[in-house]
Amino acid sequence: MWCLCFVFTHLFNLARPEFPIQPDKFSQLDPSVGISQPRVAPSMQIDTGKSPFLPAPLTMEGAPPPRKLHEVEQILGTALKSKKNKKLAELRIVLCAAEKDPGHTKVGLHDYPLWQSRWTRLLNMGQYVEAEPAIHWPSPEQWQHADLIVFNAYNPTWSLEKDSLKLKDRGQELEQFLARGGGLVFIHFALNAGPNGPNARALAAYTGLALHRGQTRYRLTKEWLIDTSHPLAKGFSNLQIPDECYWNFAGNLDSSAKVLANNLQEDSLRPQMWTREHGAGRVFVSVPGHHTWTFDDPLYRILIFRGMMWAARQPMDRLAPLSILGARVEP
Repeated sequence: MWCLCFVFTHLFNLARPEFPIQPDKFSQLDPSVGISQPRVAPSMQIDTGKSPFLPAPLTMEGAPPPRKLHEVEQILGTALKSKKNKKLAELRIVLCAAEKDPGHTKVGLHDYPLWQSRWTRLLNMGQYVEAEPAIHWPSPEQWQHADLIVFNAYNPTWSLEKDSLKLKDRGQELEQFLARGGGLVFIHFALNAGPNGPNARALAAYTGLALHRGQTRYRLTKEWLIDTSHPLAKGFSNLQIPDECYWNFAGNLDSSAKVLANNLQEDSLRPQMWTREHGAGRVFVSVPGHHTWTFDDPLYRILIFRGMMWAARQPMDRLAPLSILGARVEP
């Protein structure tokens, strides 16, 4: 039985250790979840599970209040309860992150190392799930063996590349992974293709839309208009959470793309979450993901987990029990 997490108001400044190490493997839900949390500074080290899994620290003002448990239950129903299911296939997930980018040095946003550390541990609590980190770009072995690769970084391997032949090689890795039925997920600034038009168009060939520096616009918002006709929207109407939206992308969404969430900017609906098919593979994109607190919002987690499972061709709510673990939720 899980207890629920509460965020207290004490802040402790800790030194940031080196970039993530290989995590330990977890086979069950963490029994220590639910101990009250002191607010501590983010760590860049993979959480090995020796400490309670609690919400990330609130290091900046403007955080939304914790969700009520009944909000989660209304969406997930019985899927929220963990049941051993031996029919589930093993699922190999790679979480690709990077150091914080120079444009987002403030604590509490674009903290890719903290996300990678926390979500590696979180996902390894899922049944038959094996999650591991990658830095900047997956290794050849990870491209070969992963079922799902999740990017949450400033995408330096793509956005900073000036050699068209090297960029083509990166595109071939995406293409080959999708061709064998792999799933890709891009969160927030992972859509960054830099200021070069060719880089942006090349990334948009896979993501549908890509962030083109100097063209793409952005703004803080809190209203995410859910398209309730999308299969991943089951149980949702709309979603409110303070985060950042993008629009004026490079690329276009083709007929295989289905928008899950929009935001209204400049009198037009702007896609913020979408799914798309690419050959035998699948791609899920979420623009929300600017703030650290967003990743501890259980309703946001439901949508991201569903997008991940759709991309990996798994049951939609396979990761549902993880939506409240270490999340900002109260009775």
